[in-house]
Amino acid sequence: MITPLRLVLAFGLLVVCTGTADAQALPDLAPREVEIRGELTISFPSLRRQPLVGFNPPPRIPEIGLRRMPYVEAYKQTGAELPQNPLRNPTTPRALPMASGQGFNGTIETGFGRYSTRYLNVDAALYATSSTRWTVRGDYDGATSWAPHGFNAEADGFSGVTRYVTTGSRSAFGFDLGGSSHAYRLFGVDTAGTAGTSPSPRRTRSDLLGTAWFGSGSDSRLGYRLQIEGFTGRVSTDAFEAEVAPGERDDAGVSGQLEVNSGGFALDAAAGSLTLDSAENPGRAVGHFDAGASVRFDLGRSTTVRIGGRALGFEASGAATGGSRRALTYASPLIEIESVLAPNVRLELSQRPHLDNPRPGNRFREQPYLSDEVHIEPTLFDIDATVRLRGFWRTIQASMIATYQGSPNYRYVEHAPTNYAGYPRGLSALRYGEARTLSLGGEVRLSPTPGVEARLGARVQDGRLTSLDADLPYFSRWVVSGMLSSGFANRRGLIQLTSEVLGPRAVDAAGGLDTDTVADLDVRISYGFVGGALVALELRNMLGETPYWYNYPEAPATVVLGVGWRW
Repeated sequence: MITPLRLVLAFGLLVVCTGTADAQALPDLAPREVEIRGELTISFPSLRRQPLVGFNPPPRIPEIGLRRMPYVEAYKQTGAELPQNPLRNPTTPRALPMASGQGFNGTIETGFGRYSTRYLNVDAALYATSSTRWTVRGDYDGATSWAPHGFNAEADGFSGVTRYVTTGSRSAFGFDLGGSSHAYRLFGVDTAGTAGTSPSPRRTRSDLLGTAWFGSGSDSRLGYRLQIEGFTGRVSTDAFEAEVAPGERDDAGVSGQLEVNSGGFALDAAAGSLTLDSAENPGRAVGHFDAGASVRFDLGRSTTVRIGGRALGFEASGAATGGSRRALTYASPLIEIESVLAPNVRLELSQRPHLDNPRPGNRFREQPYLSDEVHIEPTLFDIDATVRLRGFWRTIQASMIATYQGSPNYRYVEHAPTNYAGYPRGLSALRYGEARTLSLGGEVRLSPTPGVEARLGARVQDGRLTSLDADLPYFSRWVVSGMLSSGFANRRGLIQLTSEVLGPRAVDAAGGLDTDTVADLDVRISYGFVGGALVALELRNMLGETPYWYNYPEAPATVVLGVGWRW
């Protein structure tokens, strides 16, 4: 018998079972986990980069002649005298090696020592922006109490230059303004009782130079540079007694240069003129030009070739005594080959014809004891061939170099003939003649640890005046040079040694006079303190007073103590 209670329980059980079945059949509208059992392969079309060609040429090794040593002292050469860089100007860096950051920074150093030797060096830079820089450089050197031959060899020299450079993405601009004045005694001249001549005459040479240039910017596809330069100078020598006015020679000139390069093509042209005026020979003039074009291309993956040509020439009217005229014009090939023979071995071959700068101030800087009335010509090198082999092995760099030069008007200096300008000796004359030079040398550089560098080089050479069949005066048959630089006290201190030894040299083309072997050793020790203060000790010409120029001995064993400040 079915009771009412059993009917109620059966009906409730049916409802619960039906709800459970319905709850299990309905999907969850917010699942926490989702499982996908299908298979789907995703693939994209492959992308392949095109090969880049021509962006990995072998690195170019800067050309440094064997006669040039790393300069470890304050750099004193004015920027206007340096050769122009054919490469495009990079964006101006924000800092000099001596300081970092923007603003105003620099170095000042002064010293005093034996023979009343004194010097003052100032180097400052103002960085207005990251691409604008203004620098000022000034140097003074002097000596008083060195008295060879019984005459005071006093000398005072000042030079300074200011430079402004601004570089943008499209263009760049800059200018240089510089000047110098040097007064010294010609203590090596001998009057020999000649009437009217002055013993140990005083000479003064002054120069002013201005340069302005405009060129391409850092993002320009076409590289170009236009430069204009002007200069003026005067040399005055008290070669006679007081009642006679000192002789004065003036010179002035202007020159221009244009450089254009795009890809592997390069074109450049330069021209200039200068005048030389004196009471004896007024209105002398010299004009010169130098132009060339070249194209660069690759031979394989390890060799780069540049081929072109240059035209060079000059005309000097009334340049020699007697009003003679001289003109030369040459065309010569330009060849440059650089090849990577092995990962650490490089071979360079070049033939670079060129015309040197004829500015008279450079001649008196090279040889301060010239006679006043100098003959000025730009030396023309129609052949200037070089073969250089370089090798790199870890901390060692070795090189061998052979050179050959040929010139129809090679510039050389020789001791002036007897009783020249009233003086039997002590003056030199500037000459020009057909000549050739040949040299073979080697060099080894070593940097075993950071802060330590050493260099040793030697070469044998031969210079011949083919027009006179004589040896070139003041041209050594062998030269040995060396350098050692090492830091100490956590690189706050630096010791530097430089040395050069020159073999005997003929003083004149006739071979009647010779100079002894010249040996020079200079030492500099410096130390920088916290806050920018520094001290320096210099030992100059420690190997004696053997003269480089005939009858002009050098001041020996000169000890100079200096102090400075860097900000």
